[in-house]
Amino acid sequence: MSFTTKHGFRTGLLAATALVASSAAATSAMAQDAATREQEMEASTVDEIVVTAQRRDQSLQDVPISITAITGETLADQGASNLNDYFRQVPGLTVDVGGPARQRISLRGVQSNGEATTGIYYDETPVTGPAGSAADAGASQPDLNLFDVERVEVLRGPQGTLYGSGSMGGTVRVIFNKAQTDEYEGAIEAQASTVKDGGDGYILRGMINIPLIQDKLGVRVTGFTEQRPGYVDNVRLGYDDVNEGELSGVRAMVTWTPTDTLTINGSFISQTADYDDATTTWFETVGEYETNAFTKSPYSNDFTLYNLTARWSLPFADLVATASRTDWDSVYSSDYTSTLAVNRSGSCPSYFAVATCTPAQLAQYNTYKASRLPGVWHQPSTMDSETQEIRLSSIEGSPFEWTIGVFHETRYDYFDSQVYRADPLTGNPLIIPGDETGWRSIETEVTQTAGFGELSYTLFDRLTLTAGARYYDYTKSVGGEVLVANHVTLSALQPYQRVSVDATGWVTKLNASFEVTPDIMVYATRSEGFRPGGANNVPGIPNTLLPYEADSLTNYEAGMKGSFLERRLTFNASVYQIDWEDMQINAQASAGAWNFITNAGASRMRGVELEAAARPLPGLDLTANFAYIDAELTEDQVNSAIILTATAGRAGDRIVGIPKQSGAFSAAYRWPVSTAFDAMARVDYTYTGSAPTQLRTTNANYQMRPSYSLVNARVGIESDAFDVYLFVNNVLDEVAVTSITTNTSQAIYDRITTAAPRTFGVTFSKSF
Repeated sequence: MSFTTKHGFRTGLLAATALVASSAAATSAMAQDAATREQEMEASTVDEIVVTAQRRDQSLQDVPISITAITGETLADQGASNLNDYFRQVPGLTVDVGGPARQRISLRGVQSNGEATTGIYYDETPVTGPAGSAADAGASQPDLNLFDVERVEVLRGPQGTLYGSGSMGGTVRVIFNKAQTDEYEGAIEAQASTVKDGGDGYILRGMINIPLIQDKLGVRVTGFTEQRPGYVDNVRLGYDDVNEGELSGVRAMVTWTPTDTLTINGSFISQTADYDDATTTWFETVGEYETNAFTKSPYSNDFTLYNLTARWSLPFADLVATASRTDWDSVYSSDYTSTLAVNRSGSCPSYFAVATCTPAQLAQYNTYKASRLPGVWHQPSTMDSETQEIRLSSIEGSPFEWTIGVFHETRYDYFDSQVYRADPLTGNPLIIPGDETGWRSIETEVTQTAGFGELSYTLFDRLTLTAGARYYDYTKSVGGEVLVANHVTLSALQPYQRVSVDATGWVTKLNASFEVTPDIMVYATRSEGFRPGGANNVPGIPNTLLPYEADSLTNYEAGMKGSFLERRLTFNASVYQIDWEDMQINAQASAGAWNFITNAGASRMRGVELEAAARPLPGLDLTANFAYIDAELTEDQVNSAIILTATAGRAGDRIVGIPKQSGAFSAAYRWPVSTAFDAMARVDYTYTGSAPTQLRTTNANYQMRPSYSLVNARVGIESDAFDVYLFVNNVLDEVAVTSITTNTSQAIYDRITTAAPRTFGVTFSKSF
């Protein structure tokens, strides 16, 4: 985009803002219900939030676990559209971003390769990404748009009994607003933004709720389209703002209440993303926010979710039955030139199928290798998952409260790992069937069945004891083949091979909570988490290393929750220790460029989490949180499967990517400026501490990701007619490094991913 275009956009942005402001002034005499608005402003207690973390309605302060709940109103105040916009506000929540939908989510430092360590739920549906070529399903998570969301709940610590595998470190639940059967509703929102020295972006979103049959049947539809501005320039190929992307989606919710005791909710969610070049990383050796990648990295993503949930209120319990299906198709590409350019001693002999190459053969091989450069790694994948759950929960009013249920999941994903040439002038991948440098296919099937239950008993109206258990039974099958040998990376032809693993087991939970006063509670918990084992499909490793086992952990936790100063202040604190055994870790084959999963070592996480919310004055809301995580290995990650012992972790090494300290503070103030309008000002500050990129400090690829702080600011005018806000994200224009990748064996040095530079924007919204 030229300077003239950008300058024109920014001028138009300011003009549009001035126009809206003048319109606001012109309509300030509109008749409004001023008394009601003043009463809302004078409310001086911290708002109560109702959550369903324990599969029943409870006040947030009454749930005896470490949990953060972010309401839809707070997300809107923050301007949050996706996970990356709010995760730093949650203590202990870490997101390692590698590109669109390529993000690893962890809680309390529980992070490693393999299946996800944090459960992600959209309403009643657990979702995960495809396992891919590295059996690393936890590296990809869908990130759906957060418009018209009721709340987000983040449950810290293992949630194995109620939420099952994958919730080792905790669970993130996104709960959408449901269709209402009694009233019409609607909302629209438009946003324009521009990034410093980058591109321009926009978001258009809308919602409408229609009661089709009064008090019986309603439908709610939301839709959005978004252009995310880019800010990374490719100086080799001559492209600016290469990481801009287009996203769109629709969500349809239906509520049917055939009787007073039965409610049926149906939902359909579809979201797509398209990036001509999804390169979010840049090279420090080239320049700030600049890359010299040889190729483009196009990315496309099509995610669909279907869910049907029935809730039946019986005389003695509430019955919930839910069934879901998710389909996720994506095509991801990345520059593979550096990997192909590496000189490997066995590559020429592999190409000619000889023990040693002659000088003439070596020259011929080098000519062939040069003809395959630049190269692109092309990765189309598809994943289908179906889940069903039935659970029965007791109704309130008895000292006994219980929940029992059964869960079933089938998941299938197919992944092609292909290497093609790219046009050296444009960087466009040349996806030509029959012209592959290498081609490997992998398919993964997972079947899980579980039965679970929790029972709570309250003694003396103050002491509550809870016990829970989950029995799991899973089978995981991995098959694959090498269809086209990649002689450069030493991937030989391999016929189709399938390996299956299965296991059964139990996870348990014990919890005791004591109500010191009506406003103060203390609790203690011992809980367990697990995730399934699996099988590798990796060229060049012995058959004994193909399967790997489940890993598990135990969490010991104590905490308190309190409301003070007549509920003007809430303060929650927790301390914990997590012991993790038989960790699923990433290792590398002795030859070639392939990684595999194996079990080795143990780790321990010790931490503190603090959260506070206060309303010291009418209209003023303050929140703050802090997390300290000491996550380190307690055993060497060495066994007969670990080939590169120089990079294997040793006891005392810090867990990769986990900062020791993180924290956040926010302040939002609303005040009336006329009988028709209120003003709003908000500032959000977050701090993320430094973290290692490798386990061993002696590893040639070791880096320490620096700490960073981000400040976002937002001001606006609100009314019953419309709202308008001006915002600045990353006010201080911090170069906030979220990840660093170095691979000396592949000539990759300091490949950096960051948060966006300073971003200005304006948002207009209207509800009706």
